[in-house]
Amino acid sequence: MTSPQVRSDLLEKVSNTILARKDEVGLLLAREEGKTLVEAIGETVRAAQVFKFFAGEALRVAGDAYRVAASRHRC
Repeated sequence: MTSPQVRSDLLEKVSNTILARKDEVGLLLAREEGKTLVEAIGETVRAAQVFKFFAGEALRVAGDAYRVAASRHRC
């Protein structure tokens, strides 16, 4: 099981990588979907924002986590 901080850091890294390559990803998206380059780059930035949002949400974990004893039987 990974900690909330590890999950948050990973999602943040994905967001940063998408933003760093937004022009490249936007160009690929424009070619694939037939969108204008401006629309495709905007969609790429929005995708990065979603990852950044959920990076923050990963730190706001509520509830309890329980470890399950290993079973001898595999499903």
